Amino acid sequence: MDLYYRHSLSSGTRRDTHEDEEAEMFNTSPQSERRRAKHVDGFRISVDQTLSPKFGSVFPHASNSREIESVLMDYYVNKIQQDRVYLLLDPGKNPVTFMFEAACTSPTIYSSILMYAADRLARLDSKFSYVMMHYRQRTLNSLRDLLIRQDGSMRDILLVSMMLCTVEINDLYPSTWVVHFSAYRHAIQQRITRNAECRDDDYGYNLGHRYFTHQLIMAKTMFDVEAASSAFVTASNHGSLVDDSRSRWTSTENLALEMDLDSMRIIDPYCNFSNALLLLVNEVTDLKRLQSSTQRLKHVRDRRKQELLIQTKMQRLNASLVNLTQVTPEWIRESEPEVVVTLIEQVAEANRLAALILLLHEPYLPSADHNAAAGVGRGGSPITSIPVSPFNKTAPASCVRDEKENHIKILLQLLDGIVASDYPLAPSWPLWPVFIAGCCTNNEDNRIAVMNIFNTIRGMTHRANIASAFRILRAVWRQRDLQADTNDVCSRTISRRRKREKQACGSQALPSRSGTPSEYIYEWQSVMDMIGERISPT
Repeated sequence: MDLYYRHSLSSGTRRDTHEDEEAEMFNTSPQSERRRAKHVDGFRISVDQTLSPKFGSVFPHASNSREIESVLMDYYVNKIQQDRVYLLLDPGKNPVTFMFEAACTSPTIYSSILMYAADRLARLDSKFSYVMMHYRQRTLNSLRDLLIRQDGSMRDILLVSMMLCTVEINDLYPSTWVVHFSAYRHAIQQRITRNAECRDDDYGYNLGHRYFTHQLIMAKTMFDVEAASSAFVTASNHGSLVDDSRSRWTSTENLALEMDLDSMRIIDPYCNFSNALLLLVNEVTDLKRLQSSTQRLKHVRDRRKQELLIQTKMQRLNASLVNLTQVTPEWIRESEPEVVVTLIEQVAEANRLAALILLLHEPYLPSADHNAAAGVGRGGSPITSIPVSPFNKTAPASCVRDEKENHIKILLQLLDGIVASDYPLAPSWPLWPVFIAGCCTNNEDNRIAVMNIFNTIRGMTHRANIASAFRILRAVWRQRDLQADTNDVCSRTISRRRKREKQACGSQALPSRSGTPSEYIYEWQSVMDMIGERISPT
């Protein structure tokens, strides 16, 4: 077993006082491991993928850190590295094997793959959780040192942050993963201010960059990424390595710096987005922010001017998304079964439809903000519709809603087929499109369809972010239904109360009673703040 990982690393040895506790922790029978191995980091694992009976032989008397690291590296090499069900290869490269090879020269990456292996084992048996936490802390300390050093390897920073982010997304309390965007922000800042040369030939750098590009853009469809990560970035880097601009580092222009212009429409099989679609989604999120702030403008003239700009951008983005064609990589077609190619194309199409749905979905505004910005409708109910269709300036908002609902129905039919597939391709699980479809529909039949999809997939995997997304989605529905009931039943009472308050306060503006900060863009963003979570829909 030593030939897999025999190399000398200065920080590869543990020196603590928990040896007896660790020895007991590893006293796990191989029968127990085989029994629990059906749900490791993915959908379904066949019986022949269970742990070898010999694997548990080193558990009972692990008395030092090297023994523990031997177990973790053995699991990484013999299980994770060989797991072709969940990890598609890049052309000529295996990301998991690459990380193992990089660990031979980087103590920080070495710690990160020990952490990752311990995390996978912890899903089989909670006794491994302590080991995972120990190596996570060691990895964080090493990453901090890399970020402080002026000559720290950007490749190592991105790859280690990627491993940390992957582990923490599937944590039971998925909020801490957001801080790892600081590494990505640091990479973009280097690229801009230092005019760093392109790293097209650095596979590790590009692997980390494309991982965080996907994570960042998906996060921007969930919450305010800049606000969520800015405090950590400033504190960890002392303000010297980051751009203080709130939006510059997440702009489409900067995210596209490391992308190959000749392959923009080729689907990345790890995320099932093409770079072209990712950048369009990023533009949609920026437009939603502008749309939300525009509806809060108090002067009608300013609001109308911004609405014309928004309408032009919506027309352009809608046309780009409708006409976008995404292509499966040629090496995938040559090396993978047809069922894999079909799944990749179906999920990529689901992501494109979800982007259209998000574009057409009205921005979230608390009722008080709606009343201030656009007036109160008949009966005191807030106006929440997009003013006009992006296709026709004179078309009513109902046209936009009907078009959005049509996209949702098509998307849900496509998702039903994907979930029903017998091929256990975990990277193809389309969590983001089903979450967007659920949050953007008020149709009861569509809600039932979304619930059925979530219930099916929750029975197939133990990934924590899926359960968290479902919890957030149900909270969004409850909040929306309660608001609708309030508007229907209490509209007259609310109207009379607001009239009295207005008379009492004179010309003073009334404070918002929703308790929701005005900068919220999405309804699910406010729900996540109330629950205290930051989910990753990946």
